[in-house]
Amino acid sequence: MPPRSRQFDHPISGTYLDKQVARVLAALPLANAYDAAPLELVCAGFNMAMINITYTTGNPGAGDIGFRIEQSNDPTGTDWYAVASIDQTGIVANVDNLDLVQRSIRRYGAVGAAAEQILYALRIQRGVERIRIACMDTEAVNVGSAQIEVTFTMGG
Repeated sequence: MPPRSRQFDHPISGTYLDKQVARVLAALPLANAYDAAPLELVCAGFNMAMINITYTTGNPGAGDIGFRIEQSNDPTGTDWYAVASIDQTGIVANVDNLDLVQRSIRRYGAVGAAAEQILYALRIQRGVERIRIACMDTEAVNVGSAQIEVTFTMGG
């Protein structure tokens, strides 16, 4: 009988490969001031990241958490690239068309005072060695808190 693949050695799931805590922030940075030193997570060899965020607003009904995902193709984490959003202004025949490319920032608005769970799936492209997730609270008076955990897998 051939030896089992290491991928299937985990007792619960054959696709669970790595879980890392990206950040525990007792107080998020204030509006438009992202976390200056987000933790770097090594993800070489994985192609999916499930980002689990627990957010508690400091201002029920009004607080938002913003998070920005950056990726590095450098094993030392020297060069960082923002995940981008792409949009087209329109397609016109017989002329060059303009694509708008801009850094993508995600924002989640709290609906209550209790801790809220957010799940975000990220496809990791080949060659990405590390990711980091910077976040902020958009509330200018009573900042909230956040915990971010990331599970890396070899998804479909």
